[in-house]
Amino acid sequence: MLDLIYYSRDGLTKNVCVTDTNYERLAMLGLANIVTYEEKKVVIEGDEYSINAATLNYSSRKLFINLLEDTRHSELVKLFEEMDIKPTVKEIREQFDYVKLLTHLCKEFKDENNIYFSYE
Repeated sequence: MLDLIYYSRDGLTKNVCVTDTNYERLAMLGLANIVTYEEKKVVIEGDEYSINAATLNYSSRKLFINLLEDTRHSELVKLFEEMDIKPTVKEIREQFDYVKLLTHLCKEFKDENNIYFSYE
């Protein structure tokens, strides 16, 4: 399991655990390449840390959200098209888990209280 981390204005973090497979799928999308990641200083629970993160501003949020929403739409289309070939319950669950992850990530990118995004 790997973590995607959102850092908020008030010094809190939100960790989203993703499977290796979903992490790889996100990497293939270009999640790491659509914005610039820079070293940032953050204070969490009174301690200062140095992180490699993307600043979440209007333009970077828009890039992330558009990428994730387009991917989510494509995954849903693919899922419904494959229903005709009778996929297994496991295959359907894996596809819906990925769509669920994309939906959750979109929600976090839309949250304007989140100011940085990082992945480890």
